Amino acid sequence: MDAYQKMVQDGGLLGKLTKIIPGLGGYVESEQRRNSDKLQRDYLAQQLTAHKSKVSDIVLEITNAMKLDLLNPMDEITKKLDKMISKITYADYGYSGFFDTVKIDAAALAKMYEFDLGLIEFAQSIGGTLTAIENGMENGEDDSELKKKAKTVIKTLNDLDNLFNDRDNIISGVKG
Repeated sequence: MDAYQKMVQDGGLLGKLTKIIPGLGGYVESEQRRNSDKLQRDYLAQQLTAHKSKVSDIVLEITNAMKLDLLNPMDEITKKLDKMISKITYADYGYSGFFDTVKIDAAALAKMYEFDLGLIEFAQSIGGTLTAIENGMENGEDDSELKKKAKTVIKTLNDLDNLFNDRDNIISGVKG
């Protein structure tokens, strides 16, 4: 058993230290919240990056099929994905006003988790619609149906952007 395992096992040394040293427990909790926030955002950015790769594959199919009128909506999707990937990847994490508090209001924390789940659900929805576009291309679906699906992805990306902004506002204390 290594030293770290001894520290965390059944509260171990770290657990004892957090009971002895005032404020250490809150510090450890806030660091865990920051790390959790960063992991969640990294996961979301990875999902969107995978979607961007799928869009590139679809664009290649569109070009090969000479359905060039579908390129504009796919280009818009690519730009919006780039924007969201950058926004999520490079956003500050662990805003001190939210994460440094030793005791975070349970309702505020639940609201954050709800936002996080919503962000992931939006990313999954985007992936599902992109798969539907890909399948539609393979099955010779009508261009107008493919454009509708592309517009759905664009709308979902706009909604994801708004939700991420709302999440940031809650963390920074702008919204309640």
